[in-house]
Amino acid sequence: METLKIDGKRFFEVTEMKKFEIDHEKVSSTKLRNLIAEGRFADIPSYLGSYFESQGTIDSEDNQHLIVTLSEAYLPPPRPACI
Repeated sequence: METLKIDGKRFFEVTEMKKFEIDHEKVSSTKLRNLIAEGRFADIPSYLGSYFESQGTIDSEDNQHLIVTLSEAYLPPPRPACI
């Protein structure tokens, strides 16, 4: 962290956060990415305090269907294929 503070001094500010744990497990971006990759979206609020969100546009709708195109930046990774 000290190296990052020194090297980035002219370009950005560094804020150091204390380690945050839930049930003795570190909450990190890696943990959240793994939850998303595993399709465990219901578990995310316990780590973030809110649900995973997606953004997109409504392409068409009728009384029974809603067709939405999700922004690629918000798509979860594909689930692994069963072997």
